[in-house]
Amino acid sequence: MKSLKFGVIGNPIKHSRSPEIHHHFADQQKIKISFGKYLVEAEDLENFLKDFFKTGNGLSVTLPLKKLALKLSNDSSAKAQMIGASNNLYKKGEIIVGDNTDCIGLTKDINQNLGFDLYGKEILVLGAGGAARGAAFGLQDLNPKTICIANRTLEKAQELTKDLSLYRQTSGKNSNLIASSFNSIQDEFHSFDCIINATSVSTLENDSLPINPSLFSNCALAYDLAYSQADTQFMIDAQNNGAQTVSDGWGMLVEQGAASFETWTGKLPKTNNLLALR
Repeated sequence: MKSLKFGVIGNPIKHSRSPEIHHHFADQQKIKISFGKYLVEAEDLENFLKDFFKTGNGLSVTLPLKKLALKLSNDSSAKAQMIGASNNLYKKGEIIVGDNTDCIGLTKDINQNLGFDLYGKEILVLGAGGAARGAAFGLQDLNPKTICIANRTLEKAQELTKDLSLYRQTSGKNSNLIASSFNSIQDEFHSFDCIINATSVSTLENDSLPINPSLFSNCALAYDLAYSQADTQFMIDAQNNGAQTVSDGWGMLVEQGAASFETWTGKLPKTNNLLALR
C-alpha cells in the first residue's frame, strides 16, 4: 500500500506531539504514513500549501495559522465556516478542503474523558482567536447556562460572541453569551464552574494571564488548551487559587487528531492508550 503523507504546521512547532499521535493511529489501523513538522510563517502559508499538497494528503494546523488556513482552502465544511478557523486541511480530488475538529476534540475530552457535565454551568473562555472560536462553538453544544468570552481587547471578544449568537439562533441553543475584557471579568461574575485558557500564554515561559486569581476559587475545572509534560502556568495558578481539577489539552489534541485522522483515511482510531499518557 502506498504511504500517505501528513503533517502539522504552525509557529512555534518544535513542541508538537502530533507526529507521535498520528503514527500511533496509523500503526493501530495498519496504514503506512509519513508525518512531518513544518515551521510556517503566515506570509509563506499559501505557497507552502500549494507545494505540500502536490503529494500530501492531510495537514493539522495549529497556532497562529487556523484562520488563514480556512481562508486559503478551496472549499470548507459548514463547521469550519461557522467557526471561522480550520485546524484540518485535506486533499479532495484537486482541491484543498478546510475542516475544524477542535470543537469535537474539546467537548469529547471534557464531557467523556474527564467526566464533566457542563449543562447549565457558567463557563469562562479566555481568548478570542482561532483556538477560542473552536472551543466556544463546541461548548455551546453542551448547553451551558453562560459562556463568557474574555480577551485583552474587548472588540475581539464582542466579535466572537456576535458569531456565537448567530449560531445560537440556527441551532436552538440558548446559552447566555457575554463579552468581556480581562480587566472587567470580575464586574460580570464572581466565579465560574469551568475556566478554559484558549490564549497562547502557556507557550511563553512562566507567564500568567492578567485575571483576578479569585476567579478560580469555586472553579470545578480549569482547562488549558495547551499541553505540556509539566503543568502550565495557567494550571499552577488555578490549582494554587482553589480550582478543584486542572487539566491540560492533551486529551483534546488526541481526540481532534482522531477526528482528523478519520477525515484523512476513513478510519476512526481508538484513543484510550494515548489518553493514558496524560
